Amino acid sequence: MGKLLRIRTGIMRAALLLSLLFCLSSPLNAEIIIPSSTGAYKHILDPFTVMDPARMGMGGAGLALESTPDALYINPASLATRKFKISVPYLTVTLYNPYNIYQSGIIDTIVNDGIESAIGDAVELVDSFGLYSKLAQVDAGFSIYSGGFGFGLAVQDTVHLYSPGNLIGTQVVNELNVMLTLGYGHRSYISRHVSLDLGGSISLLYLAYNEAVSAEGIADNYTEITDYLLTGIPFFAGCSLPIKLGATLNLPLNLSIGATLDNINGTYYMRCHESAQTLLTDLISDAEFKFTTDMNFSVGAAWHFSTRLVSTSIACDISDFPGLYLSGFSRHNVLGHLRAGADVKLFSFLSLRAGLCESYWTLGAGFDFKLFRVDLAYFNEEYGSDYGEKGLSGLTVRIKVGLE
Repeated sequence: MGKLLRIRTGIMRAALLLSLLFCLSSPLNAEIIIPSSTGAYKHILDPFTVMDPARMGMGGAGLALESTPDALYINPASLATRKFKISVPYLTVTLYNPYNIYQSGIIDTIVNDGIESAIGDAVELVDSFGLYSKLAQVDAGFSIYSGGFGFGLAVQDTVHLYSPGNLIGTQVVNELNVMLTLGYGHRSYISRHVSLDLGGSISLLYLAYNEAVSAEGIADNYTEITDYLLTGIPFFAGCSLPIKLGATLNLPLNLSIGATLDNINGTYYMRCHESAQTLLTDLISDAEFKFTTDMNFSVGAAWHFSTRLVSTSIACDISDFPGLYLSGFSRHNVLGHLRAGADVKLFSFLSLRAGLCESYWTLGAGFDFKLFRVDLAYFNEEYGSDYGEKGLSGLTVRIKVGLE
């Protein structure tokens, strides 16, 4: 009897898995999937943010710094410096859970025996990452600033993981963002040593994400993975026109106070696509559904000091200040909204960074060779439902070519 029950259970599991893979591979059954606060699509609701290793090394702070490499995306008021900058192009690669991946030995398996030998271990590895996680992220783009104006193109591809711990196993969602941004900043002098920078930006943001597919499904279709991903999985894509407003008050002694109101008009107008191949052919069409991402009001302060040999910047930001106010200024809540860090630049080419991001420590470094710049950071960010629930570690490296 026990043997029959085990056989019956095995057959039921196999049938369920085959049914799941059939649904995932069918390009004709793309039903509307709207991101919600739980489940595999939860983090699609997070407002789009460009990954900046220099800022992440400082705990994600830098809202009030006068000039940052990604000023257009962080605080458009920084454009008021009217400095000329050009970055063509930059490439940022971020790997999440790097220590777990190293400890698993999967890298050695791939090097010694090839990728196919590591597929089974890879499925087990992603299953161990917990309920919500990421696997990797790639950012690329360019930006140019001149005369108070800024223009940039940012492309970001992120692999999200969702492991509910049931028979389905880990679900994989790939999120693609393509953003064109135009911004302007203007400086007004209140007195000889006090000035106010105001700025704003508007973006055309294209978002696409696939219907969640099981990690096992990807592994089973590995030999035909290109066709499987391009033709076998429904996608959902659409656009929004988010607006960002920023202000920075520049005070004596190189002190500054900044604030941003981010993601105004963060409503996406989306439609279903039978597969990735139809994303471009159906680029302009009526929306079938929509969803809205939250606005975010943040404040920050910064101090900068420099000598002939050393340049130091210290920054402190409070993210989602209204949320902190409503939840109460307890130590736990303040740490959950706090981003603080320091950047010490030595010998004009080496930067060392450290910070605190939502109660997690971060470290970073930068190497500036004028026309060529490399920034890297090891960080933790909150990826749970509540602050302090789950710190997701990441290692990010950016290679940048351009003038600053």
